[in-house]
Amino acid sequence: MHKSKEACVFAGPSLSGQALPADITIFPPATRGAVTAAITSGYRRIGFIDGAVEENERLPLRELREALAIPGITLFGAASMGAVRAAQLTSAGMRGVGRVFRLFRRRQLTDADEVYVLYAPAGLRYRSLTLPLVNIRYTARAMRRAGYVNRAEEQALVSYACTVPWFDRDRASLSAGIYEACGSLRCRRVTHAFEQLYRDVKREDALSVVTALTAQSRPAHARRRVA
Repeated sequence: MHKSKEACVFAGPSLSGQALPADITIFPPATRGAVTAAITSGYRRIGFIDGAVEENERLPLRELREALAIPGITLFGAASMGAVRAAQLTSAGMRGVGRVFRLFRRRQLTDADEVYVLYAPAGLRYRSLTLPLVNIRYTARAMRRAGYVNRAEEQALVSYACTVPWFDRDRASLSAGIYEACGSLRCRRVTHAFEQLYRDVKREDALSVVTALTAQSRPAHARRRVA
């Protein structure tokens, strides 16, 4: 019988450079077998945020179902592949957290490539090299609400981003989309507004998992006081 450990979280670009509480171990983006290995090592509270997207490496639903069937295991999913899997496994007991999860659960988002990004290796702290489509959606909405674009331009920008392969959704393709949606005269101003108003909803959701894992580590009476 393995001694129970504190919580762990599988994360890469969604928490790049983020310091975590001492009682949460951070592991690289999850691959096939990673959650099983964490449970075997004694972890009982697990956050799944980032994970491999390649089919032969992707964390399979079966592995997560088997983990959820183990008494005492709590599994959170959010932000990225964790949100996608949590939406698929809510009925099995996986706990989804955050906006991205809710969008997938309600089927307002259906394509997993909404959350895909290219990212740097561990030595560069998994820094994102591309922009996730879900963040583009939220930022475009923020620009509309701030008056930088109208609704038609917001929709045109998001539609353009949808046509770009996820591994090419970088700032160059974003500028091309803004140029097409808003024209040459406003392109620079709107691009600047995008940078100023950028909404990293994936990171926000990832931090919510950290908060949930930390809250679970408190005694029940302490959680009631916080609530």
